[in-house]
Amino acid sequence: MNYQDKARDIIQSDQWMMDCLRAAGDLKLKDWYIGAGFVRNKIWDVLHGYNTRTPLNDVDVVYFDNSATHKNADKALEQKLLAVMPGINWSVINLAYIHLRYDQQPFKDSTHAISYWPELPTCIGVRLEDDRHSLSFTAPWGIEHNFSLAVKPNIHVGLPPEVYAKRIADKQWDKIWPRLTLFSL
Repeated sequence: MNYQDKARDIIQSDQWMMDCLRAAGDLKLKDWYIGAGFVRNKIWDVLHGYNTRTPLNDVDVVYFDNSATHKNADKALEQKLLAVMPGINWSVINLAYIHLRYDQQPFKDSTHAISYWPELPTCIGVRLEDDRHSLSFTAPWGIEHNFSLAVKPNIHVGLPPEVYAKRIADKQWDKIWPRLTLFSL
């Protein structure tokens, strides 16, 4: 079994995750994924033998749509998700304009934008396909990073070492998942 199949089995066995994916899929967004901790943390929980999901700061729904670049559109989408699944801190971001926040070049699509997230295991997204049963992943630097329990910086981002170090210290992932190996920049 390959890593993508393992990730698919992990997510499909979690009803809450599937409900989140259905809710996001119902928005009919272009080139969308739920990414970062939604997938990463669940895999780490399973690899640590945790029976209870580690709480998420938020559920990141990202999409890429050049025709809807107004930030208020994202807030309206968050409200739609809250109406369906209240109590979740939904974060919806159109990646077609996110480059402006970080003074980067425009991204081509969601996968290109996700490839710039700070750590390799964070560079992952999953979506439910139109049949509402099949999952598709994007993991520009490889899904195996999520199963390695190694947290390595994404050298493609160009984060200064002190910013990466602060992020790792603030997240305290090694306290939540003690089998992780944290690498520095």
